[in-house]
Amino acid sequence: MAGRFSEFLAGLFAGTDDRPDVRRLAHEVEVRALQAAGQKPVAVSSHSPRESLRTASAALDAVILQQQARADAPEGEERANPPGVRQPSGTPKEPGPTDAGSGESPSGAVQLIELRDQLLLAARSEHATVPELSRHLYARLGEVLLVQGVEVLEGDGPLDPTRHEVVQVRDTGEKALDGFVAETLRPGYRFDHHLLRAQQVVTWRAAVPPLVTAPGPTPSDSR
Repeated sequence: MAGRFSEFLAGLFAGTDDRPDVRRLAHEVEVRALQAAGQKPVAVSSHSPRESLRTASAALDAVILQQQARADAPEGEERANPPGVRQPSGTPKEPGPTDAGSGESPSGAVQLIELRDQLLLAARSEHATVPELSRHLYARLGEVLLVQGVEVLEGDGPLDPTRHEVVQVRDTGEKALDGFVAETLRPGYRFDHHLLRAQQVVTWRAAVPPLVTAPGPTPSDSR
């Protein structure tokens, strides 16, 4: 696994190690991954992008192992009050549809979601230096969130008001697609049956065909 990851990084960073934008992206991923693992990151990293991503990968692996260990703990021990999960105080606040931090969630999950948003934007940008890197890390962070118990909402299907927020409507001539998700602009997240953020989507809308009226009589017809 480590060898394949090293080969992957070598291919991504061939000739780009000295680019400031690549260094910034790699260092940001390193910092957020270390924070999620409960480790203290350095403010300014002297690591190369490859070293930063290796460190980030190891930190994310540690997060997954920690969460798996908690899930496997005997009933009544770790599960009763799992470390890293904030306990609600007072009346719980109902999370808003687009607020990633308003609900109770595992420690570090909000930061990982924010980083995942940044990686999604980087992958979609026409000026992306290494879009493969952004897509790889985007998927990797999704796996970490899943292990933490955070469900990633980015599927298609019919519109569901309990999990979707319609940002844009797209017309289609296919009536069967009416009311279905055409595209996800930003994924949503759910934890312990609470919506942390709605999935922001584009939906299909069946175009209404124009009305066809019969032509009226012409002046020659009245003669």
